[in-house]
Amino acid sequence: MRALIFIALLGCSLFMLQLTAYHQITTSLHHQLTKDLIPRLYSSKHHRISQYDMDQELHREINQDLEVLPLTGILPAFNHCTANLLPAGSKVASEITILHENEQWLFTLDCQLNYPVWLASGFASAVAGSLMLSLLPPPLNRRQRRWLRALQQQRIMWPEPVRQIRQLSPLQQQILEYLLELPAGTATSHLRKLPDLTGNSGPWPDTLSTEQVNRLADLIRYTELLLPKALEASITPPTLSLDPVNQSITVFGKIHTLPVTPFFYYLYYAMARSATEEGWIVNPASNRPADGGPLAELMERWGGNSKAINDLRGQGLKAKSLDQNRSRMKEELVAAVGERLAEPFLFDDERDLASGRSRYRLHLPAEKIRVITPEEDPRKISA
Repeated sequence: MRALIFIALLGCSLFMLQLTAYHQITTSLHHQLTKDLIPRLYSSKHHRISQYDMDQELHREINQDLEVLPLTGILPAFNHCTANLLPAGSKVASEITILHENEQWLFTLDCQLNYPVWLASGFASAVAGSLMLSLLPPPLNRRQRRWLRALQQQRIMWPEPVRQIRQLSPLQQQILEYLLELPAGTATSHLRKLPDLTGNSGPWPDTLSTEQVNRLADLIRYTELLLPKALEASITPPTLSLDPVNQSITVFGKIHTLPVTPFFYYLYYAMARSATEEGWIVNPASNRPADGGPLAELMERWGGNSKAINDLRGQGLKAKSLDQNRSRMKEELVAAVGERLAEPFLFDDERDLASGRSRYRLHLPAEKIRVITPEEDPRKISA
């Protein structure tokens, strides 16, 4: 492409140099003929001037004077130029026409190019033009123009939209394409923040994987996170904070208050995940509940439901209660952040080889779980 542009510039430069030089010498010759030569001929040979087309000697004298025209400039584009006076009434096309005292003088002009100077000047002009073009910003391509129109239609006013669109990184382009696919008005805040995703605002990847794009989509839909926080959450492993005092959890920077009893069952699983290497809790046998004391102690300490506490102490921890509260927590989490975002905070399950019963644990690794109770000792929870 650059070679084609240079060739085009070279051709234009050569053409314009020749045209300009020809125009200059034509203008100069017209001035000299009008102000000097023709008036001088009239004053010296007035009696013959009207018959110059029949006077071969006069015709020859005039053309002899015009045989070698003076060229101006340090490096003229022509080696030499010759003018020729045409006979009156000639049908030959003339380059110079002069009307003097009701007589028409017709002249042709023939110039020979000074090829070394002409080509060198044209090449220098083409190089200068190429350098100037290289300093100009490239025009927006079709994709960038589509982005600009879409932003304007949604009234997203970036400070310098054309420059910023040119400078979008592959990551920003990928996110912009996704945001523009959303219904108009739903991604306005994110679109305004998109130019802030520079290399200085975070350790961003070059592009997002399909999984990360889906996570970002859900974060935009279900949470209040804006770019760049939403992007950061989409590329970093999720974390879980549990607050027993307020029976709430924090995921992706958003606090969700949960029903009291399901929360404490969820806390029970979270503390078990941190208490042992693998963090499994085996479902008790349907006819033999497990000890409900540890879970009842959690509820008593942090304001659990009195009926649930009494049931745990009186009837023990039943498999049915564990199953029901796991299902309730799944419903709460999916409703809060969507199925994909909820997945890391849900449960793994497998068959316990020793008992043949199912066992469950939080999918999230222990180091990503934080219980906001500094004095709590997770070792009190039996797995």
